[in-house]
Amino acid sequence: HLIFKNKSHGEQTNNSNFYQIKLNKKNYNISMRTDKGDLAIFYEIFWKQIYFIPFEIPNNNINILDLGAHIGLTSLYFNINYPNANIFSVEASQDNFEILKNNLKFSSKIKSLPYAVYDNDGEILFNEKGHSYNYQVNNSGKPTQAISVNTLMKKYNVEKFDLVKIDIEGT
Repeated sequence: HLIFKNKSHGEQTNNSNFYQIKLNKKNYNISMRTDKGDLAIFYEIFWKQIYFIPFEIPNNNINILDLGAHIGLTSLYFNINYPNANIFSVEASQDNFEILKNNLKFSSKIKSLPYAVYDNDGEILFNEKGHSYNYQVNNSGKPTQAISVNTLMKKYNVEKFDLVKIDIEGT
């Protein structure tokens, strides 16, 4: 059961509107930008349920990796469906990451990580033009910290990921 209402009444931060959603009898306060495509992503995840998994996944001590976490809606969806999972929510865009961090601060089971996942560690260029869900690694853009999945696993002491969602763009 999903209840969705605009909570902001004109209040905005980072060009975001604040919304309250109620899922499984629990309220979540989230921020979304009306001009960057965030509402379309919300629709895909919560109404169309594009990340619904039609088979049971154990809910205890699993690790979920959300690559290209955008503003955290998929990580929120996974947290609701797998409340005991450790979720690693990785987003390269600074603008998206600030909203993601705020949207996911309710849970200590979710780690918000400001990186671009890449084949090696270092710095890459990240282009933040267009819709917020199409930002990408490119030949131009903002310098952004890149991290490999292997380094991420070592840094956060993760032996394996049980579920990996990848939605990233780049050259």
